[in-house]
Amino acid sequence: MNRKKAILQIILLSMFIFPNIYADEIKQKLDNIEVDIKVRGKHNTTKFSECREFFSKSEQSKISKKVLDTCNNECNTGNGISCLELGKYYVSKKNFKKAEQLFRRSCYLNEPRGCTNLATLYYHGIDGIKQDYKEAIKYYKKACDLDEPTGCHNLGLIYMHGKGVGRDLRKAVKSLKEACNLGLSPACEDLSKVFKRINRRKHYKVNQENLDLLTSKCYSGNRDICVDIGTYFVKRENFRKARIFFSKACHMGSPIGCNNLGLMFYYGYGVKQNFKEAFEYFERACKRGEAVSCNNIGTFYFFGYGVKKDKKNALKYYKRACDMGSALGCKNLAIMYKYGYGTSINENKATRIYRRGCKQSNKGKNYRCEEIIYFK
Repeated sequence: MNRKKAILQIILLSMFIFPNIYADEIKQKLDNIEVDIKVRGKHNTTKFSECREFFSKSEQSKISKKVLDTCNNECNTGNGISCLELGKYYVSKKNFKKAEQLFRRSCYLNEPRGCTNLATLYYHGIDGIKQDYKEAIKYYKKACDLDEPTGCHNLGLIYMHGKGVGRDLRKAVKSLKEACNLGLSPACEDLSKVFKRINRRKHYKVNQENLDLLTSKCYSGNRDICVDIGTYFVKRENFRKARIFFSKACHMGSPIGCNNLGLMFYYGYGVKQNFKEAFEYFERACKRGEAVSCNNIGTFYFFGYGVKKDKKNALKYYKRACDMGSALGCKNLAIMYKYGYGTSINENKATRIYRRGCKQSNKGKNYRCEEIIYFK
């Protein structure tokens, strides 16, 4: 391959994919679940708890023996909320064994938050509590059956990650959907993340009910979910619908939405090919911090797509992309210095930048370091 063709191939590499559609791997982990969870739900709050009144008005460090006695009496006579409050108190005192007993009784009395907190103790195996994923699943499921959103959410996360149980996206969708319907926004976002995984499997179709739920969350202002729905339609080559959702995401401030909308105009997917429109959306995404879009602007300036050819501006945007963490931006910047495009030739600087790009590309998603053989 001659040098010019190699350079063109490298610089255009970013233009043949929808960058970052799948870049946001699932980050939320169950390790972040706290034992003391404040949630909304349909749990039973009609039963008066003097214990709760005490705890809501006082710092836990200042709870008197008299208050604890009152709480114990209420718990022992069947008040699940009082058992819950006592359990949370003992969590704050690092007495997890006692907390386990109280959460168990609270759950037995059908206080769903007691079930959620008991499950979380088993999930983590905190200080003397044996880690037991099966028990965690059992009690998260009971909490979810009692319409406690965090229980449904955590159950969905377990199926999503396959922790202690086989990974099951269908069950994850079911539990996350229940939590989302109960008003827990993070669950809606995780439902969207499962949706991303489903996007990679063409044989796995999302039913209309789930799609409608996610669409409603998109139209309620969740731009990330809009991006995910747009991606779903791209995978199924329904570019008209994809454009609608990417456009909505972009106008809500999503840099990935703007970038993907720019790509649709670049390729002419569902729209008439228009480099100027593509450039405008890439520019908007770049200003909002999307490194891939900054790289794409550099490519537009390099080849004169929708703008006047300008190697100096190409250099500027490749540098910005590289500084923002784009391995491909670093690669293209290295080429600019290697061959003196928009700047003087500086092979040492080119090699340093290229190596920096290699470090940023350890996951192998952007390019292989062997590709530029003339840097070796």
